[in-house]
Formats: sequence, structure tokens, C-alpha cells
Amino acid sequence: MGNYCCSCANTNAEFASYDPDQEHNPAYLADYDEKTTGGYFQCDPTKAVKIQMGTRGLAAQKPTRMMDVFEKAVKNCPDTVAMRKEYKADEKSDDYTWKEWTYTQYWDECMNVAKALVGAGLEVYQPVNIIGFNSPQWHWADMGAILAGGIAAGVYTTNNPDACRYVAEHSKCRVIFMENNKQLTKYMDPSVYKTLPNCKYYVMWDGQIPANANQQYEQDNELPQVLTWNEFIALGKNVKEQQVRDRWEKITPGHCSTLIYTSGTTGKPKAVMASHDNMTWTCCSMMESIPLFDDAPNRIISYLPLSHIAAQMADIVAPLTMTARNAISACTVTFARPDALKGSLGLTLAATQPTLFFGVPRVWEKFADKIRKVGRDGNCCLQCISGNLKPKNQAFYEGQQVGGSESVPCCFCCADCLVASKVKGKLGLDQCKLMLTGAAPISMDVLLYMAQLGIPVKEAFGMSETTALATGNRPGWSKYGTCGPSFKGVEVKIGDEKEILIRGRNIMMGYMYNEDKTRETIDGEGYLHSGDQGRFDNECLKIIGRIKDLIIGAGGENIAPIPIEQYLELNLPAVSKVVMIGDKRKYNVALVSLKCKGTHQEGFSTDLVDEALEVCGTVTTCEQAAKDPTWEKYIETAIKEYNGNEKICEKRASRIQYFKIIPDGDFSMPNGCIGPTLKLKRTKVSERYSELIESMY
Repeated sequence: MGNYCCSCANTNAEFASYDPDQEHNPAYLADYDEKTTGGYFQCDPTKAVKIQMGTRGLAAQKPTRMMDVFEKAVKNCPDTVAMRKEYKADEKSDDYTWKEWTYTQYWDECMNVAKALVGAGLEVYQPVNIIGFNSPQWHWADMGAILAGGIAAGVYTTNNPDACRYVAEHSKCRVIFMENNKQLTKYMDPSVYKTLPNCKYYVMWDGQIPANANQQYEQDNELPQVLTWNEFIALGKNVKEQQVRDRWEKITPGHCSTLIYTSGTTGKPKAVMASHDNMTWTCCSMMESIPLFDDAPNRIISYLPLSHIAAQMADIVAPLTMTARNAISACTVTFARPDALKGSLGLTLAATQPTLFFGVPRVWEKFADKIRKVGRDGNCCLQCISGNLKPKNQAFYEGQQVGGSESVPCCFCCADCLVASKVKGKLGLDQCKLMLTGAAPISMDVLLYMAQLGIPVKEAFGMSETTALATGNRPGWSKYGTCGPSFKGVEVKIGDEKEILIRGRNIMMGYMYNEDKTRETIDGEGYLHSGDQGRFDNECLKIIGRIKDLIIGAGGENIAPIPIEQYLELNLPAVSKVVMIGDKRKYNVALVSLKCKGTHQEGFSTDLVDEALEVCGTVTTCEQAAKDPTWEKYIETAIKEYNGNEKICEKRASRIQYFKIIPDGDFSMPNGCIGPTLKLKRTKVSERYSELIESMY
């Protein structure tokens, strides 16, 4: 693997936002080369990679490590609040009190974890696993592992015992940090822990360890010892801080700091190896590309799964980077309540007033649905005022797009004052400088509706393999329907089959222990093959499909289903999801899910909600809708309109001939059709609804 990637020379390919400072002629620092036993990419977590530095500009910035950024943040702002969290007064009470930690206290907690890990026998370059909802302990375990010279690997809280076992076994972790007994139970079966010879400790940070866990440990010495948080920290009481710092001598910016396990939509999850430089440089690239955060204190809410790269970058690395840059831009992280996505996120938003807020599309969809419902229930006078003023906001933000008029519509000030400021204030977004979305496609309908409310949501593009970021819309350079231009120092071009190719210091080290997949994903010039298809629109990247999602009909026509599905969803407000089927088939069909009660994380009932209740007043469940002629006509009308629209339906082979409403609720994680990042698992959908699909053929 050592000499896999050849020199990265610029090509004449079309780049999104090409910058001459993005030269990628490798210019490595000699002292890093001496310690690097690998090449530009690596699958061995004990070895470092050479860093794809440029000759000037941001790409030539000196590499740094996570612990160095952390230490500088503490030096800049020792007494600034780094994190805060609400705690219930007691289990029966609805009252919450806030607890805060300064950057000095944050460092001390992480150093205590690092000392305990050394006491627990963690080797340099060895991983730990972390599973639980976002909390200070999650951060302390993550950064504590990195300070100890180890590697942090998050585990999705929705993983079943077998998926948890796979990550622990594959990563060869020494310690597993877990939130509570619910997560501990997943690891207590002999079929799990007997496959983990490297793991010696389970550490639970919330709740009481059940007595039978200790009894089981006494009876079976293969079971890792189960400790409370304080019991684990006591393992490091005789370890000096200098012993921890001595381990840093073995760590370079090219070594692995974090493992991100993919959601496994196409097979077993792969372990993306993110180096120290991947994490620190990519965050600097975002700050340089979007210079909005250097002139005032910043606030972020932590609520999305920290096992996902986007949340790690937003909640852990970005706050440290902001604070390390200068004392003025110091950042405080507020942890949301565990039921954030079930309704309490609004309370945390109001209490925090974040300056940066990242939400996956489903979060913005929920905001839009909630505001629409408030609008429908409002009085006629307010509806009239809002209806006349919202288009002014939309026109303003459309005018600010690349190629827009940049004009200010008449009455915009009234719209901003009477609509935008009030809505943003109610949502807790009135102090927000940047509102981002990513990780999955978002509909144009949601983006335009939020713009009407004075909330310009910016779509970004990235993946675990690009350390979360590659391109992104930002103030002054945005275009609806695209993911914006590339971030500084990142090269993006379109390759064969319209595939998006990416190169830069944000590209992962490789997939741990998987050289074949690494070679398949990163080519000899250092470009990562994303698997997504795209094109450029005014230097902004537009995603047009995914190669693995392509439908290849019986006639050999290639069809990208995502734009078609989004078009139908936009025109069917009562529908939650349209999934197009037709690969190797003589024609295309669609499965349709309706808006119903529940969540993607916990599952859905078949009871309809919101717009779905308005289609036919007597139909209240998915089962009823699947047999109802009014619902059939409602969906059939939109499909006929699509089939007859030559601008959207460019080929006869792209038409949809039949559809079926799924009768058992929406696609979700419990039914296996949605992954932990809320991406659709098309193979699982086809398997689960195979009989329904075959009935249309």
C-alpha cells in the first residue's frame, strides 16, 4: 500500500471554483516524511500517510494535530464556557438545570480519560468505541482517546447487537464507552463479547450498572469488566500527564485520529480512517471559505449522531478550531435533550440561539411542516399578510443567488420585519449566521419555503470519505438546487459517467484493513471517486444522481431516479417518499409512502398526519389509502403530469407505469429501509416490498 498514489498533477478538467492556490504538487515536510511508513493512502491504523500538501495557499498550510488545536484553544480561552448541558432535577421532575464546563475543565476531563486509557493498557494507535446520545462524556471519551495517542470510533445508538459487535471486533478496540444500560445490554451476550479479545473494559457513564453484569464478569473472565465512569477514571490515578504527552511523540498529522463507520447501505460497514490533518485542515478550509465566525463568540447545538462525520466536525472539531483561531471567536457547544428530534429541539434552540446550525433535510422538513400548520391554523388577516409578504423574502434570496439580479424587492423590509424576524425568533435562529443542510438530498420545495420565511438554508456536499466537506453554498456564492462551489484547497471535477471526483487534504487516509475498496475508491492521481453524479452550474456543483442508484432498464437506458422522485414528492405534499423501481425491468414502477405518525429513528404507525389527512376526509390510515380511489387519483395525476413533461421526463424509458402505496407506514430505521444518516437503503426496500413490487409486473 505504501507507494500506491502517484504525484498529483493538475489537469485541465473543469473544476468547481478552481483556485491556483490549490496546486497539488506534493511538497512534504521532511520531518513528517521520516516518520511516515506509508504512502499517500494507508489501510493500516498504525501507519501515517504523506499529506497531499500544495505549494501555496491554504493547501500549503502546515499540518497540525488534534491535540495541538485543542491545547491552543485552551490557551486562548481557559475560562470561556466550552460546553453546557441541561440535567433534570430528578426523574419525576420536569425542571432542568444547566451545568457548564470551561475549556480548562474540558481539557482536564479529557486528560483524565487519557490517563485512565493509559492505565487500562490502551496502545498507541489502538481504537476505543463510543455509543450513546450526545453528551459531555461523548466528547471527553473522543478527545481523551486522541490525547492518549489512540483512535476514536463512534457507534450508532440505533445499531443492533450484531452491528455493535462488528464495529468492536473490526476496530480491535480496547475500551467501549456507553451511555446506559440499554446500550450495555447489546454487548453483554456471549455471542458479542467472546469475539472481542482486545476489549477489556465496558464503561457506562449514565445510570446504575446492573448487579447481574458484575456477577457475569466474576463467572466469565472473557467478559470485559463493567465500570462506572468514575471507576474507570480511577484507573489513571497513578498516570502522570507527562506520560500521556510522551505518547504524542509517536503521532504525526498523517496518523489516524478517528474512525467513521459507513452506514452499510451496500454491504458491511467500511471504516473510514480520518487523519489528524484531515480533521484540522478541513475545518480550517470551511472557516476560510465561509469567513463568518471570526468576529464574535459562537454557539453550536449538538444533537445529530456523533458517530457521523458531519456531527463530529460540527460539534467537536469546529468549536476547537474557532476557539484556537482567536479568543474573540470562541465557541460554546450546547447539548440538546435526548428527545431533541421528537420535539424538544425547539426549546434548546430558543435557549441557545446558535450562530451555526446544521440540520439534515428531515430536520428542515419538520420545521417547514410545523410552520405551515401554524399558518393554516392562523386567522385570515395574518394569512393574508403572510401570503403577500413571503414571496418578497423568496424573491430577495433568489436575487442573491449566483446569476441573480441582486435587487431588493419592494416591501422587502416589511417582509423581513413582519415575517422573517418573527419566524426566526420563534425558531431560535435569529442569531444564526449560517444554516446548513447535507448528508441526504433536500427538496427544492423546502429550500424555497424556508427562503420565504427569511431562512436561507445552504446546501453542502460531502461524505465520510471527504471528512464531511467538499463543496458548499455560502453567503455571496449560492445557487438553489446545487451544493455550491468547492471549499478552498479542494479540487472537484466531473469524470467518466458524470461521476464527481474530489482531491485535497480532506480526502480520507483509506478504509481500515480494506486495501481493495481503498484502491477502488481513490485513483492513482489521488482523486476520490464519490459514486455520485453531478454537473456544474455557475461553478456550483449540482448532484444529479448516484451511479449505484442508476436504473438500467431492459432496453439499456440509464435513468437517475433521485431527480424524478424529488419532482414527484414536490408535487405530492401528502406523500413522504417516492421510490422508483425498474432496474433490469421492462418498465418502471414506484412505491409511495405517506406522511404518518412517528419518526425515522423509532418507526412509524399507519396513522396519517398533516396534508395526508386532507386528501380524503374518511381515510385516516395507510392501509385505507392503499385501497382508496381518491388517493389513487391524487397520485396518478402527478405521475401522469410527470410522464407528459418532456423537460423532466426526457425519455420514454424514464416513465413510471404503475405505483403502489405501502400499507405499513413510512420507511424507517426499524424496518431496515433507512440508514442511521437517514439515507434510503434501496436494496432493503426492494427486499421488504418484493411481493408488492412483483404485483406491478
